[in-house]
Amino acid sequence: MGIFYVVMSNIKFKERSLQIRGRVKIETYKAGMVERVMPYLDMIREHRDAARGLSRSHKAFRSHHLDRIQELKILIDSIKRAHFRGTPALVNNLVMDSPNYGLDLIIQRLTGNNTYSLNLLWIELGTGTTAPTVNDTGLSTPSIRLPVSYQEDYGATDAIVQAYVADANLTNATYGEVGSFVDGNASIGTGQLFNHALISPTFAKVSGEDVTVEIDVSIMNS
Repeated sequence: MGIFYVVMSNIKFKERSLQIRGRVKIETYKAGMVERVMPYLDMIREHRDAARGLSRSHKAFRSHHLDRIQELKILIDSIKRAHFRGTPALVNNLVMDSPNYGLDLIIQRLTGNNTYSLNLLWIELGTGTTAPTVNDTGLSTPSIRLPVSYQEDYGATDAIVQAYVADANLTNATYGEVGSFVDGNASIGTGQLFNHALISPTFAKVSGEDVTVEIDVSIMNS
C-alpha cells in the first residue's frame, strides 16, 4: 500500500476571526414613560413565550404572536418618542475574559457545561470611574441593580437587553460605570459579570426623568 503525501507550498488561507463587541446606551425621558410602557413590555414577553412554545406546524398561530409583538414595539416606540429627552451616554463595552465570566460563559455552554444560563438578567450602575479590565468580577463602586425589562434577539448576530427605570427608582447621582450580569438575584454583585463599561463623560441623573439602560452585544465573523 502506498503512502501519499500532500504538500502545500505558498498556499495562503484567508481566515475569518470571530469578534464579540458591543456598546452601552443610556437614554432619558420625561417621567411617566416607564409607567406607560411597562404593561406593553409584559405583553411582549407573554407573546414571545407563546410563540416559542409553538412548533413549525402551528405557523398561523406563531405568526399571530409575532405580528402582535411588532405592533406592541411600534406602540412602545411612539410613547418613548413623545417622552424622549436625550442620549447622555453611548459608549463601547468591554466583555470579560476570565474563568466563569464573560467569554468563558459562552465557551462553557458550547462544551456542555450549563452551570450558568448565559442569560443577561441584571444591569448595574455605579459611581466608579476606574477603567474596566477583562479580569473584572464586578463594578468598582456599584450603586444600584436593575432587572432587565426587555430582551431581543436582533438578527443573527446581535443581542439587545434593556432596563427601564422610573424616576423614583433611580437615585439622583453621577454615574460612571455600567455592567451586565448573567444569573444572580436582586442583590448587588451576585451572578457573573459579562461586560463592564466606563461611562465617559459621566451620566448625571436628575429629578423628573425616567431612564433606559441598553446593552448591545454583537458576535460576528470579521
